Amino acid sequence: MNSRAKGKRGELQLCEALRSLGFADAKRSQQFCGRTGAADLTPDAIPGYHIECKSVASIAALRFADQAERDAKEGVVPLVCMKANRTGWYAMLRLEDFAALYRTAHAR
Repeated sequence: MNSRAKGKRGELQLCEALRSLGFADAKRSQQFCGRTGAADLTPDAIPGYHIECKSVASIAALRFADQAERDAKEGVVPLVCMKANRTGWYAMLRLEDFAALYRTAHAR
């Protein structure tokens, strides 16, 4: 499978997962070859977020997520905070935990 088809498949799977979590407007952006700066999903998929979708065979950081999930007590959200040399900090959590956090932060 070529990388474009794999990327499209991952983006469609992410849209489906987001819609199942209540983000009804999750859709792929129209992709243009060579266009930089465009998010993989439309801006209204999750308002206020630029979404890049990466679907690869292996992500090294998932080892850290596995450890956090194993070690987290019942009812506690596993969160991985990480940084590489000369970069800022990044936070990684499960998609369903992010969705709950987003809904809480944007409740009206």
